Amino acid sequence: MTSGPGATNTVTGLADALMDSTPLVLVTGQVGSAQLGTDAFQETNFVGITQAVTKWNCQVKRAGEIPEAIARAFYIARTGRPGPVVVDITKDAQCATAPFRYRRVESIRSYIPAPEPDGERIAEAARLIDESQRPMLLVGQGVLLGGAEKELKAFVEKSGIPTAATLLGLSALPSDDPRYVGMLGMHGNYGPNIRNEECDLLIAAGMRFDDRVTGNPEYFGRNARVIHLEIDPAEIDKIIHADVAVVGDIRQTLPRITERIRQADRSWWLAGFRDCDRIERERVVRPATQPAAGRIRMGEVAVAVSRAYDHDAVLVTDVGQQQMVAARYFRFRRSRSMVTSGGLGTMGFGLPAAIGAKLGAPEREVCLFVGDGGLQMTLQELGTIFQSRIDIKIVLLNNTRLGMVRQWQELFHDRRYSFTTLANPDFGLIARANGIAYRCVERRGELSEAVTTMRRSAGAFLLEVRVEPEENVFPMVPAGAPRFGRPARIKQHETMLQEYIITVFSENKVGLLNQITTVFTCRNVNIESITASESALPGIHKYTIVLRTCPERIELLARQIEKKIDVLKCFVYTPDEVVRQEIALYKVARSRNVERLVREHNVRILEIDAEYIVVEKTGHKAETQALFDLLKPYGVQQFVRSGTVAISKSRQELLTEYLEKVGHAHRTKQTHIS
Repeated sequence: MTSGPGATNTVTGLADALMDSTPLVLVTGQVGSAQLGTDAFQETNFVGITQAVTKWNCQVKRAGEIPEAIARAFYIARTGRPGPVVVDITKDAQCATAPFRYRRVESIRSYIPAPEPDGERIAEAARLIDESQRPMLLVGQGVLLGGAEKELKAFVEKSGIPTAATLLGLSALPSDDPRYVGMLGMHGNYGPNIRNEECDLLIAAGMRFDDRVTGNPEYFGRNARVIHLEIDPAEIDKIIHADVAVVGDIRQTLPRITERIRQADRSWWLAGFRDCDRIERERVVRPATQPAAGRIRMGEVAVAVSRAYDHDAVLVTDVGQQQMVAARYFRFRRSRSMVTSGGLGTMGFGLPAAIGAKLGAPEREVCLFVGDGGLQMTLQELGTIFQSRIDIKIVLLNNTRLGMVRQWQELFHDRRYSFTTLANPDFGLIARANGIAYRCVERRGELSEAVTTMRRSAGAFLLEVRVEPEENVFPMVPAGAPRFGRPARIKQHETMLQEYIITVFSENKVGLLNQITTVFTCRNVNIESITASESALPGIHKYTIVLRTCPERIELLARQIEKKIDVLKCFVYTPDEVVRQEIALYKVARSRNVERLVREHNVRILEIDAEYIVVEKTGHKAETQALFDLLKPYGVQQFVRSGTVAISKSRQELLTEYLEKVGHAHRTKQTHIS
């Protein structure tokens, strides 16, 4: 990607990839290194811009550093919880020559992609599962990213636990699995949304409890114990408290739990979900997919297309009503069959994503569901399809509306419609202009035959279906809304603020301090003081941060800091667990009274002038402040204090122990690879 606007145009894509844990490596151009910071033509601080929307980024200024940067980028992007990585390369580095030595990166000192699962927690999780009477399994995208579909199926078959999926977790379990109970969340199925209040155990596998799943967290999973299986430690307790958290690669954790649990028959509990299915079928599904009259409904189209492909196509969706309808009514025979923008909800995502899906899996049939509003955001990519001869099938659900926005305006804003009606172009002309076959359907009787024509067509095909403009997607639980009655999870009121000292050990990387402080900014936590310096260990820097927050938040903050790739370890202390000091300098008008005070308080004199005296005081903040208050009447011309520096009272530097463990783990891994 080129520098300047070429690079900045990718920010939305990077944010989408970060939210949905999509592995992505973006290589961007940059002005010459000598021009950095001069506001040169098309210069942007792209590393700074993308710190908040990438898993890791770096800037390369020398040609010889490019191979290592690229190797690190691909390793970081694909391992652990995947995500986007940016490598920004200056123009002079691009144009220079250097010996090419590419070595694959197998480990990074400051980065542990997947911690080894804790055996005691696995045993505890198995115990809770065996003791539970009404458990439910919630499957997220982490199962798919971890390639744990077989392990998931084995667990479900042995435990007999009803299993729901998040939007991004769809297809991890086949739609026809007898234990599958549907999609959880805002537009999900009745069963998992209603029955979660009756659960005595929720097992979250590779999902992060976002607001579209939980609604109001205070009401979610009424009185249920929670087991959270997750590769990213920062997700533990972030939204829903986990009674048992197992951090690690889910492909490793699931089999270990499966082998410990007893074979169980939970058919009586599953039957309750099927009762919900029958209610939903009559009240919601039948009107949406088999309407008695009126215009074609979106649900009809989703069912027809899914059947035409024998439930074995890769479903790609844009964002809006068609996304939720397709997710509800499309069925899946095998995994990795759903591509959508979940966390960010990016309109315009669908068409380029469908192109990527087809290029990534050319042997599979790719079908895109898109609305008329979303299609027009990236309509130019039809030219890419034409130029590259990409065989994707596009189902355009044209309701001449921004349907989901219109639905919210109708239901929650007293029908105060604003800018939701669209005057659309002739999509047929646009499709044919790009060499794409086209068909438009308005009558219900033509739908089945048109879908069959699309299915059998060689090459790209755009099927426009003109659907009911005023249709709403139901069921619907608004984000943040309670599902039922009183909250079973009583919100824990934050206790009084307490002082903490955080020590952060990191690699010496440009821009890392900004990444660390951003963690506090995003969570509205003020930093009382911060110091940065080299540590006693070569090549490792140390930050000492003093802040005031509540006990419920401090560990979450620490885990978010440790999530930064170049952070080695973060330690949290209370004031009584460290020895701490700060240094203060005072420049005071010279007088006999000042000199007397200086002698009485045993401060260090740094400089004496005819007009002033400069002294140094080392101590706690209260002590340095007390001296300032004493000197103030005599004319303090300048006063400055350092941030707090602290050393733990433990016998050995905790980082040393940590590095020894990490080194052992890396050596073991290398031996295994060899």
